[in-house]
Amino acid sequence: MKEPAYFATLPPFWKKTSVRVTVCILVVAVVLAGLVIAFLVGSPMPCVFHQLTGLHCPGCGGGRCLKALLHLDILRAIHANPGVIVAFFLGAYYGLRLLCNYLFRREIFPDLHFPDWLWYVALIGFGVFYILRNIPVYPFSLLAPPPVV
Repeated sequence: MKEPAYFATLPPFWKKTSVRVTVCILVVAVVLAGLVIAFLVGSPMPCVFHQLTGLHCPGCGGGRCLKALLHLDILRAIHANPGVIVAFFLGAYYGLRLLCNYLFRREIFPDLHFPDWLWYVALIGFGVFYILRNIPVYPFSLLAPPPVV
């Protein structure tokens, strides 16, 4: 397997094995600390957009969704914000891929190639979902995230 293309552009200091290992350990430690905080507390920040407008933004319920995912409560996570689930797993895959490519200096995980039309369909679908979740009429009110407990 060949070296990732971006690796050739790094300064020599960042190519040293000890630096690569240290950077990877620090990144993993920060991510794990964030996940522990999310597991214990949930979202520490209130949604300013929701407080000002009364509408649910695309990220509303994201902290509750992440906390439910960490507690393996998939149904509650889907109810809180299904878009965060997709973003979480895609971000975790690409983060792990980038970390392993940097650490081992070769492509370990393949790049996920999605056709352009799929991005447009997903964007329109999420847009429609986030508009519908703000309509305060049954059955659309079921799409709104659950209240903070």
